[in-house]
Amino acid sequence: WRIAALATTGVVVIAALVWIVIPAIADRLAPLVPAGVEKQIGAAAESQARSRFKGGACVSPAGEAALGKLVDRLKVFAGAPLDVQVGVLSSPVRNAFALPGGRVYLLRGLIESAQSPDELAGVLAHEFGHVAHRDGLRAALREGGAALAIGVVTGGAFGAGAIGAAARASLSAAYSREAETQADDFAAAVMSKAGRPARALGDILKRIEAQEGSTPLDFLRDHPLTRDRQDRLENESTKASGEPLLSAGDWLALRAICAR
Repeated sequence: WRIAALATTGVVVIAALVWIVIPAIADRLAPLVPAGVEKQIGAAAESQARSRFKGGACVSPAGEAALGKLVDRLKVFAGAPLDVQVGVLSSPVRNAFALPGGRVYLLRGLIESAQSPDELAGVLAHEFGHVAHRDGLRAALREGGAALAIGVVTGGAFGAGAIGAAARASLSAAYSREAETQADDFAAAVMSKAGRPARALGDILKRIEAQEGSTPLDFLRDHPLTRDRQDRLENESTKASGEPLLSAGDWLALRAICAR
């Protein structure tokens, strides 16, 4: 019976590690994950995301050039060097997401919902905040932290399996309220430095909220718009003292990036 008791205790300890301890210390574990491993998780998540949001990548040369201009300008105003790559998927879902390792995707439905470059820039700056804070990795560690931690240590096939599990976790987990607030603050700081209205992010989120109901994959599923968050966004400055982030022609090209 002692062996059985020890075995039972071992199972309880492992279960506590998997379901309680590692999720609770995800923020402390994140800095310990090598950048190369994070990029592997992101690459696996990217493949899964492309399968989830069917439609393929949008590759209009003029649209890609306009998007590149917007991304480069936002990177400048982000301050610290930011390793991000931005793409567009031709999905009607109104969403954008940042994967572990710095890959950011905009979906066609979200671009079509944006009424100005400032609104789209606000969303991008918000996602850049998630990249800067490694929020996708933190979400993966919270949801699949034990598998990832053990896989990184053991390597081999189990390591590959752990990375796949972490990738799935990073796509399925909604961000915490704290992570959303920090990403909003990051976006507000970037827009303020650019001399553009920081509340543009709040404007597009309110519009998406009014349109919600057609799909569970919309932006607000992953980025819940709490009352406190909405109030903070609405109170941001409405002044636009800087140069437009895109010309009228570039904005039209970006909005047509998925046109066939």
